[in-house]
Amino acid sequence: GQVPAGEVEFHLRHRWPPDFDRPPAGKLVLMQPWEFGRIPRRWFEPLQRQVDQIWAYTAYVRQCYLDSGIDPGRVEVVPLGIDPERFRPGLEPLPLATTKRFRFLFVGGTLHRKGIDLLLSAYRAAFRRDDEVCLVIKDMGTRTFYRGQHAGAVIEAMQADPSCPEILYLTEDLPPEQMSRLYAACTCLVHPYRGEGFGLPVAEAMACGLPVILTAGGACDDFCSAETAFTVPSRRVSVRFEEETAGPAWLLEPDQEALQARLLQVFRDPAAAAEVGERASAYVRAQFTWDQAAARAEEALARLAALPPLSDRPAGVEPRAGIVLLGAGDSAAPAALVEATGGQVARFVLERGEDRVLGEQLEAVRQRLSGPVLAVGPAAIACGTATFRRLLAALEADPKVAVIGLARGSVDEVRQVEYPGSGWVLIRTAALAEIGGFEPSFRTAAVLDEAARQCRRRGWRVVTLTMTQVEEVATSDLDRPWQLEREAVRALEEGDRQRDQGDRDGAEVAYRRALAAKEEYVEARLVLAALLQEGNRANEAAELLEGLVRLDPDSARAHALLGLAQFRAEEWEAARSSFERALALNPDDVETRINLSVLEWSQGRAEAALGHLERAAALAPGHREVIVNTGLIQAQAGNPAAAVALFREYLRHHAEDLEVMGILLDLLVEQGPETEARELAEAILARDPDHPKARAVVQPGDRDGRG
Repeated sequence: GQVPAGEVEFHLRHRWPPDFDRPPAGKLVLMQPWEFGRIPRRWFEPLQRQVDQIWAYTAYVRQCYLDSGIDPGRVEVVPLGIDPERFRPGLEPLPLATTKRFRFLFVGGTLHRKGIDLLLSAYRAAFRRDDEVCLVIKDMGTRTFYRGQHAGAVIEAMQADPSCPEILYLTEDLPPEQMSRLYAACTCLVHPYRGEGFGLPVAEAMACGLPVILTAGGACDDFCSAETAFTVPSRRVSVRFEEETAGPAWLLEPDQEALQARLLQVFRDPAAAAEVGERASAYVRAQFTWDQAAARAEEALARLAALPPLSDRPAGVEPRAGIVLLGAGDSAAPAALVEATGGQVARFVLERGEDRVLGEQLEAVRQRLSGPVLAVGPAAIACGTATFRRLLAALEADPKVAVIGLARGSVDEVRQVEYPGSGWVLIRTAALAEIGGFEPSFRTAAVLDEAARQCRRRGWRVVTLTMTQVEEVATSDLDRPWQLEREAVRALEEGDRQRDQGDRDGAEVAYRRALAAKEEYVEARLVLAALLQEGNRANEAAELLEGLVRLDPDSARAHALLGLAQFRAEEWEAARSSFERALALNPDDVETRINLSVLEWSQGRAEAALGHLERAAALAPGHREVIVNTGLIQAQAGNPAAAVALFREYLRHHAEDLEVMGILLDLLVEQGPETEARELAEAILARDPDHPKARAVVQPGDRDGRG
């Protein structure tokens, strides 16, 4: 707590919630774990303006920052470590209150994020009470930072169940020297986490020679592999926080059956598992010590010391453009764009790799950018001040140009094209906002082609500036994923053209080619499903939409669309299940409540149908389809008076709705009063003289309504 004497070079801060305030002196380094995908939106500006360097425990955490739009040059991986003298094989075991030979160990707060529920479920399913196995749970923070969040009550209930395999639950704090002995007393550590910044107990257990079972795809991948651990496959599951994040947020969801299989594998062959533990110990004790962590920290600080002090943007000055450099390289393009615009430029560097999704990264950048133009290009390709000025001038000259690319040509000119090419591209951010931003499923620079396609469909223009002296990426140099995504975009557009021309068969072939090139292409899947339903092939459409649900099982829209296709295919129970799942994910989805009400009514469940419509009406008072469907069901269910009252009230505010006037007229003809029916018929004829029902009411002798 004392102020250091002399000049302060660095101020290292690690706390929760994060404190972004500038220190009185020195450069600010923030050590801030975040394992949930995109960072909170409110962090972005202070990180950009006030923090000189960010330390992430692992490459996984670093990637969360990069995908949120933070410059990679300012995010360093500085890992945690273990003390190889304290955590090593051959220690005296800590005495435990169990006689079981095989002991699984869990260390950490018994939280949902740590996967304790998954472990308890898998353990109970895999073993019986009389098996020679015990699960030792060392809980943490039950009286402090995890108070009220832990699973202690569930664990104690399982301990009291005579059919449950043995569980030993430890809640008392252990001194550091006893923690290493606890590892020595157990056979295998299990950590099926959903979110971790590093996973220090995993590294400590490995150092002690324990085999570990843990989630694949997260922070622990930095020191766990198939050679040193028993990994459990996982998938990303979307999560929502109270505060908005800078893009998609998620937790990992380990495969429950795979976790159970790993428990049984290690239990049945402890000798083979011990060999994995030996390799893990050698690796962690050689590569992840505190001395090595300190060396990484010194290297990061040395790089920071070489940089000029962080300069905040002047108050009230927003960047005139943003620039995104794709890949590594010492590019002069940012300085050239600054000179070309005569103002500030927000700079971003997006690293490439198999695990990078460029669409997500660019969308995170777009959401951060306030300027009117975004420039995107390969860091390895030069683009000078004069060229940027010409590109910007072409944008300013035609307000309908959304995208301008740079291409080699025999004549210097601006040409209208469909796609901007593979070199530098400038995009008008207003056009991006109109199309809803970059498509996040695209992994490669083909996301720029997709943005151009969507802009053209909205009436924007796409052009290229051709110049005799310009660099671009040759088509032959595009990697396979880029080629496939480019092919998918072009096939989708071809399908749209053929569909507009009435060639349904040709459109179907093109749409299927788009999906073959990019299975997760959501729009291609949706338009093909719509085409199939138009052709009375709802069963095939449902199969396509089942694929959409597999791609994004937490999408309420995907389940709702699947339910609609299943309803049209007369798969009543499947449709009901899909609609109900959609509402579980998004209870405020009015359209899905309407669709479910129609389904329930078609199956003779009038009360359930009206219940859904009542909830829809509470969410969207005055919603036309809610009112129309409620009135029709009330009338057909034997309550025409309620239907008449509902339609009267609706028409009091929407007197121009001829369709509802016709529905009310039918009810009044059947129920009366006759005078009101005639007045309504005359009102309808004043607007539609050929309305057959109204003519029949006004001229009752004319059965066909023609007089």
